[in-house]
Amino acid sequence: MLEQWVMDRLELIEETLDVIEAYQKHIKAAEDFYTEQGSIIYDAIVMRLQVLGENIKTIYKSTPGLFSNVDTEVISIIRFRDLISHHYEKLDTEVVYDICTQYVPILRLQIKELLKLYK
Repeated sequence: MLEQWVMDRLELIEETLDVIEAYQKHIKAAEDFYTEQGSIIYDAIVMRLQVLGENIKTIYKSTPGLFSNVDTEVISIIRFRDLISHHYEKLDTEVVYDICTQYVPILRLQIKELLKLYK
């Protein structure tokens, strides 16, 4: 059984991924981030990606083996969080779009599986 704070963080990660997917539904291509509404959505998604990375980083430091069955590369998520935090101006809309469309749905399913496994 996992400590309660880890379960709470996993649930927060799941919620964060759900929110990212909800925001992403309004964006059909990376170029959509360049509209007025798109730039607001972009900022919201990037903030959520930062929250996601921070929570994964916190869990990984205390329970590194937890993510051993997660296909998405945890270290890449942590590094992207660091990029957002320290070099926001270097972010690329194509990369953010790809993360949202390619990796967020996979990670969301994997987090759901972890939650089922440890509940």
